[in-house]
Amino acid sequence: MPPSVNACYRSVGGRTILSKGYRAWRERAIEAAQGVSYDRAGDRPVSVFVRLYPDSRRRYDIDNRTKPILDLLEHLGVFDNDSQVERLHIRKHEPVGTGNGRADVVVTWA
Repeated sequence: MPPSVNACYRSVGGRTILSKGYRAWRERAIEAAQGVSYDRAGDRPVSVFVRLYPDSRRRYDIDNRTKPILDLLEHLGVFDNDSQVERLHIRKHEPVGTGNGRADVVVTWA
């Protein structure tokens, strides 16, 4: 489960940096993506489908969870820039109770 975009950035000495929590999540997500095969979209338009499985019943805004996912997909090279996303479908699911939650993501060409 990605962190809220509200927790991804910190201001330090007038500079904006990635928070420790976001960097840790991104490292775990990159590790989880190892071995996943995909065709690069390059600069083509894409659709992104996200299923969020939180770790608890605590309330959260789904829109705050998607930016870190899109940034990660860009970082992994799935597409060149998240501005290519023409359709974004997000759905909340029941909690998985694993302590971390999870997000399942499917990217298709639009």
